[in-house]
Amino acid sequence: MALNDYHKKRKFKQTPEPKGKVKHSKSKKLEFVVQKHQANQLHYDLRLEMNGVLKSWAVPKGPSLDPHVRHLAVKVEDHPFEYRKFEGMIPEGNYGGGNVIIWDSGAYEPRVETDDSEKTLLAELKKGHITFILHGQKLKGEFALIRSEHIGKNNWLLIKKGDKYAATRDVTKENTSVVSGKTVEEIGDGEDVDIKKAPGVAMPSHVKPMLATLTEAAFDDPNWIYEIKWDGYRTLAAWDGKRVDLYSRNGLDFSKKYPAIAEAVRSIKPRVVLDGEIVAADKSGRSHFGWLQNYGTAPQGELLYYAFDILWCDGRDLVGLPLLQRKKVLQSLIPQQSLIRYSDHVGAKGKAFFAAAKRKSLEGIMAKLANSTYQVGKRSRDWLKIKTHMRQEVVIGGFTEPKGSRQFIGALIVGVYEKGKLVYAGHVGGGIPPNQLEPLRKKLLSLERKVFPFAAEPKPNGEVHWVAPKLVCEIKFGEWTSEGQMRQPIFVGLRNDKPAKAVKRELPKRRYFE
Repeated sequence: MALNDYHKKRKFKQTPEPKGKVKHSKSKKLEFVVQKHQANQLHYDLRLEMNGVLKSWAVPKGPSLDPHVRHLAVKVEDHPFEYRKFEGMIPEGNYGGGNVIIWDSGAYEPRVETDDSEKTLLAELKKGHITFILHGQKLKGEFALIRSEHIGKNNWLLIKKGDKYAATRDVTKENTSVVSGKTVEEIGDGEDVDIKKAPGVAMPSHVKPMLATLTEAAFDDPNWIYEIKWDGYRTLAAWDGKRVDLYSRNGLDFSKKYPAIAEAVRSIKPRVVLDGEIVAADKSGRSHFGWLQNYGTAPQGELLYYAFDILWCDGRDLVGLPLLQRKKVLQSLIPQQSLIRYSDHVGAKGKAFFAAAKRKSLEGIMAKLANSTYQVGKRSRDWLKIKTHMRQEVVIGGFTEPKGSRQFIGALIVGVYEKGKLVYAGHVGGGIPPNQLEPLRKKLLSLERKVFPFAAEPKPNGEVHWVAPKLVCEIKFGEWTSEGQMRQPIFVGLRNDKPAKAVKRELPKRRYFE
């Protein structure tokens, strides 16, 4: 008798039903997901919600509906609960890199009668034998996970119990996502991006860039990518085949100030509009805003343009494409051995990336929703900035005369705009390079006025010069005090790319909003 015929005629022994009705947890419904993952090798990931996370097992051969089949399930690290909704591509070189689809999902519950599903399941997990009922679209009925340490420390067996849902058919041949209907080969951005499908439009002029929202802390999420937050001048680069325009978010022309960058943009073959940051970088690749500010008079480091987005290419409007597709187009266009560099990213692991940024004393990181469109001129929560130190742009409203051994400037008196009025935010004395003190004093004296520009008069500790509130500088500091002033402020540099009236107190916002 052929093996297939044997399976067709065989009847499964039914597992006895538990006495009484199985009760769901009174607090909430528990969820499960099976994700099909195409990395170096195809496998399935079974994830069960417990204690606020997804307890996870990698199942190389996938689940089976046959109670006589025992498939290896390797216990792996817990995943964030949000991961249950992830479907897409994790970039190569990152943990779990590859294409992922949601192969099955639904609710699940322990087999035994209980008033606290999670407590019961966690106890079974600790014992190494979990029995549960799945209510999925492809997987239904009773299953068990049994630890089998004699074949490896983290090795378990996934077994289907004999019930009315048991079968000999190979359920893994149902190979599409229950969410998108796509196969694992079809998902993600692994395919080439055909920009000819994007709308045809004329080259845009002086685009207002998309802006990010400051948030409190780094996070892990497979739906997001993470980039370095460069410490330089945000710059749009437009190349129409004849002329290069470099301009700031405020429309300030950088083409003559940084001619080497403009010349590098000319080496790009198609006509483009890029978004990126001009920086002065040291040998390790770390950007220094102070170096950039003085690059014209005292060059230090290497002048580079880190491009992180593309808005337009050869008559095609790309802002509606998902971010990862735009970045793929961008990366393919950047010449080798150029002052233009591709701003690379990592996927999913934001916390580790942020920790690395802190170790290297970087300004921070950017978190971007991988499938987000480019929202021209808008501050969006699809892009988030997470700083390693608190930073704030402020407007200079005055300065004090120096005391003791200090020269030219004692402290800057600074503020931010609130409801159209300049509100005092503190004194800044530290961090101004000695060679900038005299030129800065001359700039400020050219703006001197008799009356303070703040909504309420500050009380400076020394002789004061009030100035028209036109100069913007950036400050790093410890925290905001209860009086709305910066604690331990340090001068970073002047910002001539941002208008004074646009400077507002920047407070971190939560990542998600109800």
